[in-house]
Amino acid sequence: MAPSEHGTTQLNRRGFVLGAGAAAVTGVAGLALTRPAFAAGEGPSTAVSGADRAARGDMCITKLTMSGTRLGHMYVRGFGHGVAIGVEHAGATPWLWTESDANPSSGYGRALSRYRFTNGAVLDSGSSSLAKIRPVPGSTSNQVSIDNLNQLLLLRYRLSGLARYRLMHLGDVKAGRFTALYDVPQAGVSASEVFQGFAVLGDHAYQMTGTAYTSESGSNPPSGRGNTYLTRLDLRTGTVTQRSRTEAAYSLGFREPEGVAVRLTSPRQLCMGFASGSSGARKFSIYYKPQ
Repeated sequence: MAPSEHGTTQLNRRGFVLGAGAAAVTGVAGLALTRPAFAAGEGPSTAVSGADRAARGDMCITKLTMSGTRLGHMYVRGFGHGVAIGVEHAGATPWLWTESDANPSSGYGRALSRYRFTNGAVLDSGSSSLAKIRPVPGSTSNQVSIDNLNQLLLLRYRLSGLARYRLMHLGDVKAGRFTALYDVPQAGVSASEVFQGFAVLGDHAYQMTGTAYTSESGSNPPSGRGNTYLTRLDLRTGTVTQRSRTEAAYSLGFREPEGVAVRLTSPRQLCMGFASGSSGARKFSIYYKPQ
């Protein structure tokens, strides 16, 4: 993971997941995650602020082509912050995995849910048709990543305020069995860093941290090419096996890390999402580093 700038627009393979503000790739289409100004049953006169949406755990999932053409959108309300979103390829239509049951005190999910993307739908976390999956009872900040190659699910959660990872067989979780292959404390992220997403492949988790550029006189100026770090964690032992700063996307005028993924090409590619563009008209950019 040596510092470099390496972009790609050819993300048309399965097994690609990014976090909020960035995208998830499902086949040849993508999913962008944002916070809506208003949803069905609400209009401009009843619009809810972004801060209130974050507190409630409301999100908008937009389906796009890889060139950015919108193919549809849906709203999920009371789910969480969308730190990570999982895409499970089971049959012709992918299933989405996200946090759900947002904690009123934080807006982060206390459970996981599995559902299909439905254009124009409004899905509330309290819906009787939506199952709540709670692999670790009493946990908070539940977030999920899917490894389609090895049929694994990685849960990131907090218990007693401490972040942990729990790796499980995807089939077991779907069947209501939450036996851990490994359950380890999160490592490699300091208290001063902003966590921006994670992905799983086999026995390893890949973590991204960092913040947006400041002005040149600030703590994260564009001339410094950013404070984004990538960290690889061995889930068998809970130890950090690699950590480095990445300068990918350093030339973006606005650059905020917004998710990490493993693309199932041969060789594998570690993909990173970055928010870009001006305020009110943000875009997402996807970069990768070869294995």
